Amino acid sequence: MNNSLDNVLIVSGIIFSTYGIFSLLTTWNGDGSFEWPTVVILIIGITLLPVGRMIKKQQLKKDTSLEILTKKHNNGEISDEEFDVGFKKFS
Repeated sequence: MNNSLDNVLIVSGIIFSTYGIFSLLTTWNGDGSFEWPTVVILIIGITLLPVGRMIKKQQLKKDTSLEILTKKHNNGEISDEEFDVGFKKFS
């Protein structure tokens, strides 16, 4: 996954959550009920936020691991074969 996907998920989650909250506030009926699509939109928004953050965190871990692997390979600490195995694992 690339970095733009996690940002899209986070921004979409913020938009959906904000829309859901404002919809709940504006469509709240006098008897305490509201429309179910608003709740679905709010749930989607709340779900997208942690998913986007999780993907961003995983990508950061992969990038850091690849950077460390590359530095060790450039310093001669690991062989070409070990580098290839590690690169395939983290790519």
